Amino acid sequence: MEKFDYSVEVVLNTLSIGQVSRCILQELHKTGHEPSIFIISNNFDLSAENEVDDDFVKWCKSGVAKANHSYSRKNPCLKIWHINGGQASVSDNQSLFSFYELDNPTDSEINICRNQSNVIFSSQDSCDLFAKHDVNTKYVPLGFDSDYFKPTNKTFFLDDRIVFGLAGKFEKRKNHILTIDAWVESFGNNKDYYLSCALNNPFLTPEDHAKIKQRYSNYWNVQFNDRFPKNEQYNDYLNSIDIMLCPSGGEGWGLPEFQATALGAHAVVLNCSAYKGWANQDNAVLFEPLEEKIPANDGKFFVDGGPFNQGKLYTFAKENLISACEEAVARHKSNKVNEAGLKLQSDFTYTKTAEKCINIIREI
Repeated sequence: MEKFDYSVEVVLNTLSIGQVSRCILQELHKTGHEPSIFIISNNFDLSAENEVDDDFVKWCKSGVAKANHSYSRKNPCLKIWHINGGQASVSDNQSLFSFYELDNPTDSEINICRNQSNVIFSSQDSCDLFAKHDVNTKYVPLGFDSDYFKPTNKTFFLDDRIVFGLAGKFEKRKNHILTIDAWVESFGNNKDYYLSCALNNPFLTPEDHAKIKQRYSNYWNVQFNDRFPKNEQYNDYLNSIDIMLCPSGGEGWGLPEFQATALGAHAVVLNCSAYKGWANQDNAVLFEPLEEKIPANDGKFFVDGGPFNQGKLYTFAKENLISACEEAVARHKSNKVNEAGLKLQSDFTYTKTAEKCINIIREI
C-alpha cells in the first residue's frame, strides 16, 4: 500500500469493534504506514492479547503523538465506530467504517451517514439499504484474525460427544434464547451432545447472567462459560467446537461464528444479513428465516422511538434449526474438519480489509 498522509480514529478494547480496529492497525503497522492515530475516549486496552507486541504499541503511540502535534483536517480519516458517534470527526473527509444490524435506518442515522465521505460496511445488505437513502456506501469484508486464532490439536473431551457452540454478545438480536430452547428440546441431557455457550454482555448485570443460566439449570449438557479475558483462551474455546450455531437475526459480520468456521468447525447459519458475506452451502448448513420479522425492541439496547437502532430482526422456526443441526451432525460424522471452512482463512484476510479501506480514503 502506497504511503500518504491520513488519520485513523479507533477504539482499542476487548469488544468486537476494538478487535477489528486492532487488526486493521496491525496491518497498517506491518506495511510501514504512519497515520495520525486518534483513540476514542482514550480507550487503549490490549489486555486481551496473548503477548503485546512492543513495536506495535510504540507505533501506535507515535501515531497518537503525531495526531497531537501535526495532523491536518484536510487529510482524509478512517473512523471505525458506531453510526451513533460518527458525526464527530477530526477530518473534513471522513470515511466511517461501521456495523449496522437492522433494516430501518432512522433519520438521525441517515443524516450522519450522508455527512460522511464514505460509509463502509462489512455487510452488503447494509450497503444496499443505506445506498437507497443517498449514502455513499462501500462494502469491505472483515478478515480472519490469524495473529491470535489458530487451529489446535488439543483434546477437550475423552469421549466422542459432539460439541455445539453458541457465542457472542448476549442480546435479543442474536436469537440466543430461541436457539437454546430449540436445542435442549432435541439434544438436552443426551450424552452424545453438548452445548458450550460463550454468551457475555458487559452491559448486563451479574443477576441478568444468572437468570440466563438458571433457565437451563436442568440440562447437564448445557454449559455457560465465563468471559474469556485473553484471545488465547477464546481460541481454545473456538477450537473445542465441532458445530457452531449462527442464529443471529441481524448481524454486522458475526466474528466468533466466522472465526470458528474458519478454524474448521462445521456451522449452522441463519441465511440472512452479513452472514451471507462469508457463509455458503459448501462451508455451512444454511437454514432460512421466517418471512415475518420481529421487532428489535428489547427495552434495553433497542428501544422504540429512539433516534438510533430502530427496525426488525429475522427469526426462525425451531424445527428448521434442528433440521440444519442434524445435517451438520452428519457432515461432522463424515469429516470432523470443515475443509471448506478452513478456506475462509485465505479468502478473508485483514491484509485485504486494510488495503481496501486505505484505497477508499485515498480516493477522496
